[in-house]
Amino acid sequence: MGGRPAKAIKTASGARTKQVKAAREEAESRLRGGKTGKNGNKTVVVTCPAYLTSAQKYIFDKVKTLLKDAGVLGSVDGYMIAVCAVSIDRVREIDKQMNGDGKICDKDAVLARSKYLSDFYRSCNELGLSPQARAKLGVLAASKKAEETDPLVKVLDDYDDD
Repeated sequence: MGGRPAKAIKTASGARTKQVKAAREEAESRLRGGKTGKNGNKTVVVTCPAYLTSAQKYIFDKVKTLLKDAGVLGSVDGYMIAVCAVSIDRVREIDKQMNGDGKICDKDAVLARSKYLSDFYRSCNELGLSPQARAKLGVLAASKKAEETDPLVKVLDDYDDD
């Protein structure tokens, strides 16, 4: 089984029927988790792990806020956000030490930095934080907004429901 990993339906391209899109959106919403309030809206709860340092907690909260504002935060994202926060903090700390000591050729530091940078890239990929993922989300949000205001799309949607 090869190929590319599946994408969230909101970020996927290609033709799909309304039924397929609706089913995928429903399934992804359930998997995203959260609690449904009295008004019917879901509240996603992601808590910061206690083991993070204060600098890592700040990064965790920043990433969590970015994902929440983008509407892609899920209750199960806490672990990946924590990995992202730790990797950013540790790469920053290693860079600070390398710049201060001038020991850029320290093999252990370079290896550790490479490992944490790899963790960071992986978490960016998993959380959709790469510039490419953000651009795609922006294009999709803009096209969705345009579709909502397009009278032809509204007429065709009404026709499909019959």
